[in-house]
Amino acid sequence: MKTLFRSSPDSAGKPRRAGWTLIEMMVAIFCGTIILASLMVVTVFSARSYLAIANYRDLDDNSRNALDILSRDIRSMEMVTSYATNSISLTNLDGSTVTFTWSPTTTAFTRTYTPAGGTATTSMLLTNCTALSFGIYTQVPIGSFQFPDASTNPPLTKLINVSWRCARSIFGTETNSESVQTAKIVIRNHS
Repeated sequence: MKTLFRSSPDSAGKPRRAGWTLIEMMVAIFCGTIILASLMVVTVFSARSYLAIANYRDLDDNSRNALDILSRDIRSMEMVTSYATNSISLTNLDGSTVTFTWSPTTTAFTRTYTPAGGTATTSMLLTNCTALSFGIYTQVPIGSFQFPDASTNPPLTKLINVSWRCARSIFGTETNSESVQTAKIVIRNHS
């Protein structure tokens, strides 16, 4: 009958058993630990990168949607009725109004639309908006991009500048945020 393991006699003539010594076992455990730790680091890095890309795409989609709504509304309005750096109200020829407001405490950017003689409806444009500011100007730039300021007389506004920044935290830290979105929008129905 054949056996799978053979024992060979050592120098004293006793049969020697095959197996791992303590040093070989420690080296094998050390190498295995290094391989497992490397795999864990790659897995965590890959998951974090995937979440950052998905987060950035979501923030970018939301910003693009907000900019579309903002541009459409501002272009169709007649004049600015009130202005602050975080809020702007506009009125249309038919008497409808739209107000855009950013709250630094809730980091929400909202749109309130009131049709002529109707009830106001408020919708959320952006969440996690960490900074937002409006600027109003009397006309498009003159000379070397000098914008005449209209903040002292909002009804003369012809151009509105809006900038914002949205950010979210991943694993408790604000690791990725969208670059600042900036738009200059001209009021087309200005009288």
